[in-house]
Amino acid sequence: MIQFGYCEHEKDARNYDSAEYNYIAFDELTSFTWFQYSYIAFTRCRTTAGSGLPAIVRSGTNPGNIGHLWVRERFIEPCHTGNRILVSETEIRGQKKLTRRIFIPSKLSDNPYADPQYEINLQMLPEAERAAKADGDWYTFEGQVFDDFRLWVLSSDGLSYEQINKHEPINACHVIKPVVLPLHWPRVLSVDWGYTAMMCSGVYAINPVQSERYPAKIYKEFEYAGKKLKISTWATNLARYTSHMNIVKRVIDPSAQQNRGDEFTIRQQVENYYGASFELAVNDRIAGKSLLQDHLRWLPKPVKKIPQEQLDQEEALRIYRMLGPDAYKRYIDQYTQEELERFLPKLVLFDTCIETIKTIPLCVYKKGTEGSNTEDVQEFDGDDPYDETRYGLKACQNYLEGNTILTEREEKVERIENQFKQDSNSYERHYKLEKVLSEKSVKPVKISKKRRF
Repeated sequence: MIQFGYCEHEKDARNYDSAEYNYIAFDELTSFTWFQYSYIAFTRCRTTAGSGLPAIVRSGTNPGNIGHLWVRERFIEPCHTGNRILVSETEIRGQKKLTRRIFIPSKLSDNPYADPQYEINLQMLPEAERAAKADGDWYTFEGQVFDDFRLWVLSSDGLSYEQINKHEPINACHVIKPVVLPLHWPRVLSVDWGYTAMMCSGVYAINPVQSERYPAKIYKEFEYAGKKLKISTWATNLARYTSHMNIVKRVIDPSAQQNRGDEFTIRQQVENYYGASFELAVNDRIAGKSLLQDHLRWLPKPVKKIPQEQLDQEEALRIYRMLGPDAYKRYIDQYTQEELERFLPKLVLFDTCIETIKTIPLCVYKKGTEGSNTEDVQEFDGDDPYDETRYGLKACQNYLEGNTILTEREEKVERIENQFKQDSNSYERHYKLEKVLSEKSVKPVKISKKRRF
């Protein structure tokens, strides 16, 4: 007997209480939440002892939808190439019981009866949707806000990582193994506080000078997250974890300033246990989303088109006299060939930032009143690492824009260190570092008495 059923809401899973099925099949598995799947699969799929009938759960699905993450974590990530039986061991009343599961990948090319026109039609889809439908790509899907986000997967030998999309450039990767970053780099600490919701914090190292060795501008090198942690616990731990870092700026979710009836605000409590002050983070959701998109971009922007007419030196001097040096520079820049961007993406994450790596790919656009996408990200349970990341990136941007003299000094230090790695001249390194670090933040302006201008 075959029974067709529905499970639109999580509560509907309990409609199958007391039922017993030898075989359960989920159509479009990613349409279901983990609770719906686990409750039905693990409590309703059973067989009478000695009957000889197997108890089997099978599902078919495409990437995407609300269940994308848990399906990927359970079936794809343990062996993304599939076709390998995964065994889970559970001990019940002193006896070990085994549960087996397997991921069998299926692509359009595997179907010898596929309509050729259908394959042509798939090529017309946006790249993310085409990759999901035709290639079974579980790491990009239609509707993602950050569709540039890429991470490599563990290879079949279990010893190294390999690129998922072979046709993409080698720099299309945002997750790397932890490396030792220079201690003198400035760091930004960002916190999105919570108790029932997740508390998530991150440390962002700002690279003064991008190079082949350190190509990214910002490295998220540390993440500390958890649920139902008291402020006294996580703020104290955070202070201990970051005590050796060159933290130049600390920001916290603006809601931490709200008065919730306690003697002290959340912000004041965090500052008390951490031992340092925090600024309120900039909570511009649209600007934060755009900033993160730009930092995740791994394809260079097209270079600007140079005007056909020649640079007019007399016009340039007139602009300088009438409008000043800034206007003069803008005019000259129009005739300067722009260099192709070299070091992309601007942001990379250490693979220890587990919650952030999980969350960024799940961000989708918020639906408007008429069903169309808006520019904002749809809020969802577990989006705290995304909020924390945009707080941190904006704080890094503000630091760089507001400390031009300081960042110039850091760039000089970085060049000296890079030169030392090449020639190992410790005397030259010491001399140059001493000279740079002794420079005053503001240099006096010399005024000549011989000239009025």
